[in-house]
Amino acid sequence: MRFLTFLLSAASLVSAAAVPGPPPPPGNSSYTNPILPGWHSDPSCTFVPTLSTTFCITSSFLSFPGLPLYSSRDLSTWTLASNVFSRPSQVPEFATLDTDADEGFWAATVRWHDGVLYVVVGYVDYDDAHHQMTTYLLFTSSDPFSSSSWSDGLIIANPQGTIDGIYSGMMTEQCTVSPVTKIWNGTGGSNPEGPHIYKKDGYYYLLIAEGGSGPNHMLVPSASNLSGNAAVDVKDGLTFVGRRQTATLFEFSVDVEFDARIEGEEAVITVFISQGQHLDLSIVAGQYETAPQLRFRAATFGKANATAVEERVVDIPKAWPNAPIRLLVEAKDDERYTFSASSTRGKSEVKEMGTGGADILTGGLGRFVGTLVGAYATNNNGNGTASAYLSRWRYTPIAQKIAEGVYVPVKPAHP
Repeated sequence: MRFLTFLLSAASLVSAAAVPGPPPPPGNSSYTNPILPGWHSDPSCTFVPTLSTTFCITSSFLSFPGLPLYSSRDLSTWTLASNVFSRPSQVPEFATLDTDADEGFWAATVRWHDGVLYVVVGYVDYDDAHHQMTTYLLFTSSDPFSSSSWSDGLIIANPQGTIDGIYSGMMTEQCTVSPVTKIWNGTGGSNPEGPHIYKKDGYYYLLIAEGGSGPNHMLVPSASNLSGNAAVDVKDGLTFVGRRQTATLFEFSVDVEFDARIEGEEAVITVFISQGQHLDLSIVAGQYETAPQLRFRAATFGKANATAVEERVVDIPKAWPNAPIRLLVEAKDDERYTFSASSTRGKSEVKEMGTGGADILTGGLGRFVGTLVGAYATNNNGNGTASAYLSRWRYTPIAQKIAEGVYVPVKPAHP
């Protein structure tokens, strides 16, 4: 879709007023689906006339900052406007969520009314018996481009302690409906769900999710160009920092300085979907080793029948100079991730550490969420206290798969 801006002189305005004519037909242009690449479950969108801007929000579950809100003026170029949930004080209970990757914020709805943007969202927790408990929260802001402007999560309850809700039903005995008409055949993805229809300039637009919670989950039809970085204030206990995988083919690397000496001390880069499903490459202190080693392994207990991955541990080459080690993961196709390590100084050898199947990072405990790439440090419940210094974080998107055997290069500005 294309939106054109015309600059007219006063003379042309007079001429146009004197001889009115039909508006020009909308132009055609190409764009690539999905509109928000990577993990962006349960989208909801609203148009704000006073800002001439459309806002879309998606689920974030356990991620922090959470509830990302994206903005666009043309429906094809999208930027991160703010995060509705950006302060622990907004929902203090969020810090206690640690059981499942699908806890946290589910399926937000965003709407604009009288100068205020409203977000209503389900907040999901599980008790010790794994029973799901859902609380509905309301966030508000009059400045959707500022994360700090969003209110604390509010619960509206009556004096009896119950929460009331209201919705509009259909009075079927008072209306006449037409026969069912199929308006779109889809792109071939499974589980089309959550459709929204919008009308603009005489056209109806369908926004719908396809692919279920599997590897082909996507939001169609539109295009995007996302940008924005969350401000992270490091707190005690923060051990994992990640970002969405937004391209089918990509490279992600981090330079690591880590003098691990006590058994269990480990600094890791990871491709992660849940606590029970992730692929890791790390610098780690072993039980009987006096120097750190490189280790590649996978957690697969979160998914039954996941492809087995052989753990590999190797010594860090003595020829590598005393410099940071670059840990790298590459997606060279849509079926596997390849991990390697190298020294950041000189032309040293590259240690190919192993590959892990993309099927590990689909479904299972991560059935509602998507893939993240990131890094974390841990002592694996040991006594280690060594600090790891991670620098030069690089995520490079390369191409997006749009059909079997068909890849579209990702623009450099794309995250």
